[in-house]
Amino acid sequence: MPDINYLLWWHVNRYGWLDLPGIGFFESEIRQARIDHLNGQIHPAELNLRLGTSTEGKADEMVSHVCVDTGLDRGQVEEQLGVLCRYLAENLKKNGWVEFDPYGKIERSGENQVFRPSGFNAHERFAGLGPLPIAPVKLQYERTEVPMAPIKPLQPRKASDLRWLYYLLAALWLIFLLLVLWPDRKKEKPASHPVPVLPDSLPDKPSEDTTLVSATPDTAITAADSSSDFQNEVLVQDHNVAEIDQEVRGKTCVIIVGSFQRAQNADRMKKKVRRDGYEPYTEAYGSFTRVGIKFNCLDRDLQQVLAELKLKYHPQSWVLKH
Repeated sequence: MPDINYLLWWHVNRYGWLDLPGIGFFESEIRQARIDHLNGQIHPAELNLRLGTSTEGKADEMVSHVCVDTGLDRGQVEEQLGVLCRYLAENLKKNGWVEFDPYGKIERSGENQVFRPSGFNAHERFAGLGPLPIAPVKLQYERTEVPMAPIKPLQPRKASDLRWLYYLLAALWLIFLLLVLWPDRKKEKPASHPVPVLPDSLPDKPSEDTTLVSATPDTAITAADSSSDFQNEVLVQDHNVAEIDQEVRGKTCVIIVGSFQRAQNADRMKKKVRRDGYEPYTEAYGSFTRVGIKFNCLDRDLQQVLAELKLKYHPQSWVLKH
């Protein structure tokens, strides 16, 4: 049968604790391997014992671990463990201290016991092994002389060698002059309110997704009773709504909600506006027919009306006339 000290060493490496009845409960403290660059040493992994804080008797559990894992007789293990504990207890009582070899010294301080580790490395792979010296790696190399090739003096280039560079510079200069002196073509003046092209066909029944087409890509409002009475047209954007609201206050305004190439689509929109409870407004705009909604800017807030109509008809563009 193996010695009890060997079995305890095996158990503390396997389970991390020891329980000696009448002596105390011990826990393992593990430190990983490390390199001490300042002192030039490499420390292997270490396992040391310290007094634990458990107050529950775990000696039976420890003996069970040993017997189950090793197959030893429980009675023999308990007997050897009892001999060790009696030896430690008697010497501790007699001398006030006892050597718990090889882990350290147990001393009695009043009613308490103090454990002073010996520094022995109880790690199963590096038992008793301390720090090892290491030497820095010195790279040795031999300096080799690189033969120097003779340096040939540069020969000055002749003017004939640069003729292609001169030709290239002349061609670039001519291109630059043509770009500067070439007259610009007269650009066509864009329309103040571009009208998008409507789809070629529309369904028989109107729907907001297919029959409504924005009049312009920007926001705009119109104020008028008929197409001949409203001459001023303003683009309404987020930054100028408040200013335009003050300008048209007290006037009759028209907000354009759609522009159509086909008269039947414009008529559908007009009927939809009337069904929604608004007063419709129509006018010719080139080859298009505009459909709008008339309201009194004195009674209604411009920004509120815009938000309401954008939600019902089109969220992007409107024209305001007054």
